[in-house]
Amino acid sequence: MTKPFAQRIAAMNAMYQLPAHSQPSLPANVVDRLIMDSNESKLGADGKPIYDANGKFLKGPNYWRPEPRIKALLEQRGVRGGMRAEG
Repeated sequence: MTKPFAQRIAAMNAMYQLPAHSQPSLPANVVDRLIMDSNESKLGADGKPIYDANGKFLKGPNYWRPEPRIKALLEQRGVRGGMRAEG
């Protein structure tokens, strides 16, 4: 993941023929980035989607679930169980 986040978003939108704004913007919440990174980890080693015989999108060899990283991030920020820890 060496390209800037905005370029990665534009590339994913182009790959899946999704509409995109001419000026990409970064989400205010870093969790969105973790989810995007996880989605990109589903791609094959060549950076392209992997499909089975029925056209289902498969997870690539480098796939990782975002939930553990999101949980760790929230815990670092003092958020537990959806509530901010009182300090």
